[in-house]
Amino acid sequence: MAGNESNGVPSVAPTVLIKPNKETFEAKILQDGDKVIFVINGKGMTIPWQIADQLGRGLLAKARQAEEVQNSEQVIRDNAILMRAGSPVGLSSNPDIISETVKEAVSGDEVRRYMPGGVKSKSVIYAPTVRNVEST
Repeated sequence: MAGNESNGVPSVAPTVLIKPNKETFEAKILQDGDKVIFVINGKGMTIPWQIADQLGRGLLAKARQAEEVQNSEQVIRDNAILMRAGSPVGLSSNPDIISETVKEAVSGDEVRRYMPGGVKSKSVIYAPTVRNVEST
C-alpha cells in the first residue's frame, strides 16, 4: 500500500465547493495507491497517476486561457501600454486579444493620453553593429 493510504481507505482531499454562477459543483480528488480518484458531483473516475498529472497540467493551462478571456479588457489595456512603449513582449497569444490590443495602442484615448507618441528613446536595443577595430 502507498504511503498516503491507511487501512485500505483512500486518502481524502478536502471537498471543494465551486459556485461560479447559480450552479454548485462539488469536486473531490482522492488517492488510492498508485491511482487517483477524481469525483465531481458524486460521479467518480479512477485513473493512473500519470494521466492525472497530464490532466492536471491540461486543466491548469485551459483555466489560464479562460481567465485571460474573462479578464480580456485588462489584458488588452496592459498589453497596449507595453506595445506603445515599444516592448517586444506581449501578454497574450490569443489572436482576438492581440487584434484589440493593436487598436487600443493606436487609437485608445487613455493610452494615447498618457503615452503620446510612445516612449522616446535615442538608444536601440538588441541591434548588433559591426565595428572595425584596428589592433595595435
